[in-house]
Amino acid sequence: MKIVNPNNSNHSIVLIPRQYAYSSLQMELYNEFTQVKEIVAITHLLEDGLLTINFSKSFQEGQTFQIKITDNNEVAYRGKLLATSQDTQTFKASKDLYYHE
Repeated sequence: MKIVNPNNSNHSIVLIPRQYAYSSLQMELYNEFTQVKEIVAITHLLEDGLLTINFSKSFQEGQTFQIKITDNNEVAYRGKLLATSQDTQTFKASKDLYYHE
């Protein structure tokens, strides 16, 4: 799940893509509450195997979206996005234990 801060209008998400050669990427956001799809203009940078997507959009606290990034109708990435201003934490799962990083 990718997290964006609704207090900002410019966002950047980093992801691991399905492939590494792109000609024209397009991002579609599907609002899970209103059930509305929206195409968002993006710029991207591919570096060290990670794809960084930059875009501008206003979000409201608690909104959730499905992300679909395509390149010439081929899916490059699919995932979820959450808009929250709360601090996020990273945990590692292990047998009956959780470690905070």
